[in-house]
Parts: sequence; structure tokens; C-alpha cells
Amino acid sequence: MRGRLLMLAPIMPSDGGGGLAMRAGFFLDAYCRRFDVDLVVAPVTGSGEPTPFVRSRVQRLEVLKLDRADSHYQLVASVRDPASRLEAFRRYGRPSLAAFNGAACPSLERFAHGSCYAAVHVFRLYLAELAALGRGASIGAVAGLASASKGYDLSLGDHDTAIKCIDRALDD
Repeated sequence: MRGRLLMLAPIMPSDGGGGLAMRAGFFLDAYCRRFDVDLVVAPVTGSGEPTPFVRSRVQRLEVLKLDRADSHYQLVASVRDPASRLEAFRRYGRPSLAAFNGAACPSLERFAHGSCYAAVHVFRLYLAELAALGRGASIGAVAGLASASKGYDLSLGDHDTAIKCIDRALDD
């Protein structure tokens, strides 16, 4: 029986186009060979429109609506004095793009409710809080493998290495 994997991405994965979308597409292509993939896109850039490439590789797909930032971020962003605003952002303590995650959490919790994931792939750190699905899902391992932070140097088309990375994360 194939395990299930939840992939959280900031852009719709693609087999062509820009680098970020292609990198997400590389991981999606690798993961769908071993897992039934649920893809959640929090579109901070690019189109949120699914392509045939994506539809052919996922079991389920959710495109989150990131229509408003949290109130703390809005308050910090409204500070007029540049030096004061910079200091306020330092104290805010979160990546600016993470400010839009909060509004999307209920939708993600509904999507993942009752699911049992062998692993979650968090494509960018500002999406990490979305991996904390709370009450709705069971998660075996959380891995942020889209960077070389653990010494993995992945080149496009290296599907075996991507699968080895997720295997190592599941073994930890």
C-alpha cells in the first residue's frame, strides 16, 4: 500500500517556466512515484491555476486563498517612519510572507481532516506553520527538503535522490 504525502508549496508546480515552479514540479514528480500526494498551494507568487502536469500527479489539490495578512503584520506595515517600521519588523519576528498563512489555516485543516500522512513536505520555511495541521491529521514525518540545509544537493531530474531524502526523513 502506498503512503500518503502532503506537499505544501508557495507556487503551482510545473514542468517548465520559472525556477521555483520547476523545482516544486521536480519534487511533485518524484513523490508521486512513491506516494499518493495531496498538494496544497499557498500562492504567494504565480498563478494558482492547476495544470495537467499537476492534475496527473496528485490525488487531491487545494489552492488556499491568501487574501489578507494578520492584523499584527498590517499594523507593523502601516508604520510611516522607515526606521521605526524596520524596528517593528525586527520585533515582528516572522517572515513577511508568513503573515498570510493564518487566514488559510482553517481551509487547510478542513482539507487535511481525517488524513493520515506518512510525510509532509514543506517547500519554504514561511509555510512551516501550515504543517501544524492541529487536530485534523496524523503526520509521520515533516521534511523541508527543497533546500540544501541538510547537505542534499539535488539537481533537476534526480528523482532517486529526492526519494532517498524523504526515506531518510521518514527513518529519523
